[in-house]
Amino acid sequence: MKLAIRNAEITDFDSLLGLIKQIQELHSNARNDLYMQTDRPLVEKYYQELLNKDNHYIYVVEETNNREVIAYTILKIETIAGSLIM
Repeated sequence: MKLAIRNAEITDFDSLLGLIKQIQELHSNARNDLYMQTDRPLVEKYYQELLNKDNHYIYVVEETNNREVIAYTILKIETIAGSLIM
């Protein structure tokens, strides 16, 4: 199996939604006092906004032979007031 990491695209929404649903279900089953069950744990408009923000990065891991997205990460880069690194 060959994998590739790439920037997420708007067309990846359904793949990410499927992965996020799996995670949401695990959380809501284990801790229903903290997580609610939902069919839409990610709204497409919010996903589009994240893709367009300068301080947010979404990466996906894709199986190269069938282009299936099997993992993702969402990063937010921010400067914390008082930090030594600026």
